[in-house]
Amino acid sequence: MEDLKELEEERRSADPMYARSVPEGTASGEMCTFLIINISSLQLIPVNMIAYRSRYGSRMPMAIVGPALVITLVTTLVAVVFCRERQNLELKRREAQKWRWQNRGMQNRGMPGQESWTDGNAGGGRL
Repeated sequence: MEDLKELEEERRSADPMYARSVPEGTASGEMCTFLIINISSLQLIPVNMIAYRSRYGSRMPMAIVGPALVITLVTTLVAVVFCRERQNLELKRREAQKWRWQNRGMQNRGMPGQESWTDGNAGGGRL
């Protein structure tokens, strides 16, 4: 997590627009991905379940391994897809914010030689 924090600080110093749009202390996309993969129960061999099943007299305590691997794969895949889509959405939002910031004075200007429709001088149906 310390490496991810350093990465976030490098991002803030490199891109002033990023530093303005994301408050200090906000988790980065990589931090969220790391957390969600951990939450999605990435577990290759369910040792505790095997131990419980053998303790309580199951004939085949290892029968849980196959379904557990499938479920772990599915939940991890869903978590990674969710994180990627969320990061893409955030990237698009930042790009739109950057575009709006760069073009903040360009609204309602119209073509050269035409009046703006907001200044009340459009008249005759012209926009």
